[in-house]
Amino acid sequence: GIPGIETHTCTHTHIYIHTHICINTRTYTHVHIHTHTYTPRSTHIPTRLLCAMDAESFRRLHSAVYHQRFLSSGVRCDGRRVEEHRDVSVVRGVAGRADGSALCRIGNTAVLVSVKGEVTVPAEQNPRSGFMEVQVDLSNLSGAHLSSDAHSKAHSLDDSAALAARIMHVLECAKCVDMDALCIEEGRVVWFLYIDVLCLSDAGNVTDAAILAVVAALHDVSLPGVSISDTDEVLGNAD
Repeated sequence: GIPGIETHTCTHTHIYIHTHICINTRTYTHVHIHTHTYTPRSTHIPTRLLCAMDAESFRRLHSAVYHQRFLSSGVRCDGRRVEEHRDVSVVRGVAGRADGSALCRIGNTAVLVSVKGEVTVPAEQNPRSGFMEVQVDLSNLSGAHLSSDAHSKAHSLDDSAALAARIMHVLECAKCVDMDALCIEEGRVVWFLYIDVLCLSDAGNVTDAAILAVVAALHDVSLPGVSISDTDEVLGNAD
């Protein structure tokens, strides 16, 4: 049930009378009594809606009221106390084909990050500096704020871009990656790190989980040795 919503029982009785006339002029009357019991809730939400509404539907349609009921009782909707944090776990090296990867869980929120390095030509103004790019995929989320209609899909793309920008801002401000360390040969070839963030589930703190997973995946990165031939050909597996 939902805390803070009182209940009482109402009973409706319906009587159905069926009359049958037989060919011998006798008449038989059958009376059927049907009783229906339901439990409305005393809140500002119309009773007729609450009678047919489960807790998940109530959370989706009236999210603020749903959470206020729990918080007023000193608990969160997942059973934790107000001051109790979620369990946090980070596992590195979970994607075999990536150059670096990590899975972060905060409670029931899970984010998977993989990092792939590719060689490219540096910018003329920064001949020793490599590149990195963050892409976020929220399409797997099944939270109340996402659905299958076109508007929600567009909203999901906006959320993905916003979260990617937020992660990139944190990485740049904290100087998590030494961009000069991505230089293979100055002015000729540098590494480009593609950071893919896949949000598997969102039960809260998805931004924190994403940032933790990205940092852990970057720590897990191991790039292969490469060298450049006289014809600017990139040769792999060099010491």
